[in-house]
Amino acid sequence: REIYVTPEDGHEMLTPTQIKEASGLREGENLLVVNLRDVREKLMLLPAISKVSVEHDFAGKITITPTQRRPVAWVKCDHLHWVPMRVGQGLLIDVDGRAIRAETVLPEYEQLPVIDDDTIDQVTPGALIVSSRFVASLDLMKQLVERQKRDGQVLKTIQVKNKFALIATFEDGFKATFSYDNVGPELKLYDQFVAAVRGREPKARAINLAAELNIPVVFEVAQAKEVPPPPSPTRTSISSTKSSSRSASSSSTRPRNSGKTRKTKS
Repeated sequence: REIYVTPEDGHEMLTPTQIKEASGLREGENLLVVNLRDVREKLMLLPAISKVSVEHDFAGKITITPTQRRPVAWVKCDHLHWVPMRVGQGLLIDVDGRAIRAETVLPEYEQLPVIDDDTIDQVTPGALIVSSRFVASLDLMKQLVERQKRDGQVLKTIQVKNKFALIATFEDGFKATFSYDNVGPELKLYDQFVAAVRGREPKARAINLAAELNIPVVFEVAQAKEVPPPPSPTRTSISSTKSSSRSASSSSTRPRNSGKTRKTKS
């Protein structure tokens, strides 16, 4: 008997080898003793798999067709030891906030934003992360990533700074602070700010949208250009001028020689 793993959409958080091992199936095993329903239930326990079909034909071929979750962000949590971009220690989430242990790190995962939240109590791979601040962070992240297509501002991290604030940091170093419980209205203010200020001089470095009254904005201080000093006159030119003047003056006051010699009596 042969076992084939054919990803439904080509996306592979788990490799075919990993899926085969998790299925419990063995090459050459008698098909009569295999319960395909049990195989499917085993595979559905994998956090990376959202659905799967397991079929066999009369020739003894078993085909596993999994649909794997697509991660949208990394999770960073120091006290739970979740570290982005590390196999086994990395934790990914899908669009719903379901936790997926990083068994494989694909190249495209390097571009995913990071949600840095040290307030998470616990994480169960395969389950949703339901912390209110994390849910707000995920919602803010999805909104800002969607805006990348329009304004080109690439999001790098969402940090749960404290019990009140979420800080979004972008690829160019710009930071925007949001209230975790007022993301919707503050995103409208952010859109107005981007349309009016972002991408212009002087460059904006930070904005605090969580402020209740005046919204503080930090701008980059432009460095003053150094003005070169004016050229100083050279002494040579002055001396030459003075020498020329003296020469001209001397020649004008010197009596002319008539060419005759003066005779003296002996």
